[in-house]
Amino acid sequence: MASIADKIMGIVKADGRGTRLYRASDFMRLSSTPAIWQALTRLTKAGILRRVARGIYDFPRHSNVLNTAVPPNIDTVAKTLGAVAKDDLAAANALGLTTAVPVRPSYLTAGPTRTRVVGNMVVEMRHAPAWLLALRDTPAMAIVQALRFLGPDGARDAVPKLKSRVTPSIACALASARVVGWLDWPIRQLAAAA
Repeated sequence: MASIADKIMGIVKADGRGTRLYRASDFMRLSSTPAIWQALTRLTKAGILRRVARGIYDFPRHSNVLNTAVPPNIDTVAKTLGAVAKDDLAAANALGLTTAVPVRPSYLTAGPTRTRVVGNMVVEMRHAPAWLLALRDTPAMAIVQALRFLGPDGARDAVPKLKSRVTPSIACALASARVVGWLDWPIRQLAAAA
């Protein structure tokens, strides 16, 4: 009969090295919670699995060139930690509205603002307002994030540049956005652009 650790490794090996991150909850169907944690601890101490962050593990790929384990993808780690999207600066950069780039990874989350250490990196998770999270599955979210980053004056200048990117689906999402304050004007201008 296979041990809990063998069963865990059967699942992990089927996915392949470096393909995903795991939490103890991914293996709860195999045994009791204490047995799962004990098996994960043993696999980590043996160097088979890597503890990426508290409660998050991976089956690391190995670089023959560097002769070391390849670090996990930080975006995948952030998503596992509950990230909804990259921060406003990253959205503005992706849309070509700024050349600035974040110094350290920062993401938006529905949960509380917190900082997590992942290997030798610090990941900032910032609470996003509910009205912005309502746009999370739409391409309109990046546009709204970029406007938030630019501020009132920068947003006025960016509206003409962004109008060409607004599709009917983005316009529909922007029209349904429940924003208040200075963001209302640029969002309404873009919603009417399609």
